[in-house]
Order: sequence, then structure tokens, then C-alpha cells
Amino acid sequence: MKLAFVANTHGNLDLLEAVALMLVERMDVGRVVPVGSAVYDLDAVLRSRAQRYPAEVPWTSAGFADFVLASVLHGVSQVPVAELRRNALLDACALSEAQAERGLVIGDDVCVGVVLPAHPRPMGAVLVRATPEHRGAQLEDGHVLISPGHLRGRDQGAEPASCCLVTATGRTLSVRFVDPDGADLSDPLTIEVPR
Repeated sequence: MKLAFVANTHGNLDLLEAVALMLVERMDVGRVVPVGSAVYDLDAVLRSRAQRYPAEVPWTSAGFADFVLASVLHGVSQVPVAELRRNALLDACALSEAQAERGLVIGDDVCVGVVLPAHPRPMGAVLVRATPEHRGAQLEDGHVLISPGHLRGRDQGAEPASCCLVTATGRTLSVRFVDPDGADLSDPLTIEVPR
């Protein structure tokens, strides 16, 4: 499974939404994993899309009033089917805070821990953390440390906006850093995870 890690959004929900859609539609990512405070921003993106493109419910449903209100507030008389599919795809791929807190297993039983505001000390052979102004992957003290970079904006200083794609074959990780359009920012890194 290919994982994508997003971090340091600083409230740039438009860019986060565009990046999340690019990751699941074009990059064939199985999971979009928020790191640090991005967990709240990704949740806000999912809620916003559900309100902008509400799934129609029957008038007998308890949620019918919410559907009508969302449709009126957003001026949507009929939601495009393509947007409903995108909502379902994002919902299926985006990890919630509770899921990210439990961590993930990829490859040959490689445990990936994610640093979140409520869970600052995850466990795992691979630790993903939001490091301001930095992106990279390195082996340190028997752990692989990954910093996805930031999604504050496309033109923020010397370090361009980025997210991280990780795939595993056995205990070997392939780590790629891509910009918001999906272009590689550097050559992919290959890292062997220690046992």
C-alpha cells in the first residue's frame, strides 16, 4: 500500500484539499495520513466537502433537513455525481485522528507511528513527524524518521510545499517527496528499516 503523509498546513485548507485529491486520484495512494495539527485540517476539508456536495437523502430520513439546508446554503440544487465519488474516495482514504493515533503497519510488519497533538510519542520503527520548514527522511537511533514538509502555500520561502509518499517492499521503504502538483522534488530515497 502507498501511504501519503501531509503536515504543517497552517490552515491552508484549499491547498490541502487539492493535494489530497491529487494524491488519491492521480498518485494511487491508499491512505492519506495527517501529521501533527494537519489532522484537524484534513477533518475540516472532509466536512467542508460533505457540506458543499451533500449526498442526497430521502425526505423520510432524519438527515433530510440537513441535506436541504446544506443545498440551499451552498446553492447546489443537484450535486455532481463526480464530486460525490470524490467525497467517497477521500473519506475512504483519509485517516482519522483515532486511526492515525493507532499507527499503521506496512510492508513486512513495519510499524509506522504518527506524531499528533494528542499523541506526541508514537511507537514504531518508522516515525513520521511534522517538522517546521523541513522535509526529509533519515535513519537515527534505530528508527526511520520522516518529515513530510509543509503545505502552507506554494511559494513559502526556500522550501517548497511538499508531502511525502511511502511504499514498502518487505522492510525496504521507498520515500518520495512531491509538490502539490505531484512532481518529484528530489530523487526517491530507499531506506532499509532495522529489525
